[in-house]
Amino acid sequence: MIRMVVRPRFASLVAAGVGLLVLAGGICRLTSLDCHLCALPGRDCATTNLPPGFREEVVAGGLTVPTSFAFLPDGRVVVAEKEGVIRLVEDGHVRERAFLDIRERVNTFSLRGLLTVEPDPEFARNGLLYVLYAYEDGRGPTRGPRRVRVSRFQAVTDLALPATEKVLLGTQGRTSCATLPAGRDCIPADGDQVGGDIKFGADGMMFVSTGDGADEEAGLANSIRAQDLDSLAGKLIRVTRAGFGRQDNPFWTGDPNAARSKVWAYGFRNPFRITIRRGSDTAYVGDVGWDSAEEIDAGTRGANFGWPCYEGSERVGAFARDPTCRRLRTRSPSELRSPVFSYPTQLDPRRAAVTGGVFYTGRSYPTEYRGVYFFGDWAANWIRYLHIDSQDRVALEKAEPFLEEANGPVDLEVGPDGNLYYLASKLGELRRILYRG
Repeated sequence: MIRMVVRPRFASLVAAGVGLLVLAGGICRLTSLDCHLCALPGRDCATTNLPPGFREEVVAGGLTVPTSFAFLPDGRVVVAEKEGVIRLVEDGHVRERAFLDIRERVNTFSLRGLLTVEPDPEFARNGLLYVLYAYEDGRGPTRGPRRVRVSRFQAVTDLALPATEKVLLGTQGRTSCATLPAGRDCIPADGDQVGGDIKFGADGMMFVSTGDGADEEAGLANSIRAQDLDSLAGKLIRVTRAGFGRQDNPFWTGDPNAARSKVWAYGFRNPFRITIRRGSDTAYVGDVGWDSAEEIDAGTRGANFGWPCYEGSERVGAFARDPTCRRLRTRSPSELRSPVFSYPTQLDPRRAAVTGGVFYTGRSYPTEYRGVYFFGDWAANWIRYLHIDSQDRVALEKAEPFLEEANGPVDLEVGPDGNLYYLASKLGELRRILYRG
């Protein structure tokens, strides 16, 4: 079990501010500076507000733009940093030597970067570690079109070597997917919405979320790829641990390498975080909205969540004349899956950027928290929770407050000690929340 060491906040928020503003583009919006105010000098981000009996403490600090974390079987923690480094946290100490360093392979323009780290379900036996990142091959300007890779690395003790990389998804193409024929294994990162996350189902299958890859500055035309089953953009993908499609996937073609053979659900904009509910193969997705709604979606088999034709339950005017969206409006409403929960983007003056969360499976908190779904909002700086029943209905149709100053929660997990952990990305800290009654 990890021994917790309380560490001070960053000595200089000024130095971290530049990197944090870049990260903010990832799940926030580049047009809203209010999203980033907590990362700027003079803003006090240390104050928190938890329910009675709860308190939080710092597990490890000094992280540089952390994006994702995961527990290893022995209780240690691996933390991904945006620029392409994975750190190992042990006994409250961040090891100086990187667990994995692939900075030369990672494109970090705007919200791109190393976004996810996830150990294999059998990590204690095989030492396999999976990552999702925007690939950089050194061709062309860094802000130009790129593609996303899902790769695995072999770890031995306290180190994973870059030379062990095995690319599982995103193997086709060089800097862009645009020149490849439809149906190829390519995940575009032409712009900002790149997703994405990795989680494993109870059957060992790997779920991967991907953004639509669109460049909003250049226009939203590429967003329509989220409705194209021959593209891996804007999808929830379900594949084997070797990256192949499955016969029981809803759009199986007979070819395990085909893009649509790997699709489980579709119609997402920027599904930044996912979690698998215990006892089901449903991946719950936090999909960052455009200018209308933030969504929590239940990614059931074959579901279509409508983006970019729909955001939440509303039509998107910018795509009203698009042929794909016009056809979608003529179909049965049952062909579209509504969000489990959504909330308006524009009502919050600091805007919003949902961070999908995790179902609470521990026993350290009072009984009213058993089974609730904790989720966060990076821009609004809070963590809240929902009661979601087995039919994906939300009790009371509202989110209950939990932590109102979460300092940019970018990833949430339940630890082996039954406590909720989260990355306070704006302070570069891994924190846990305890209950003492």
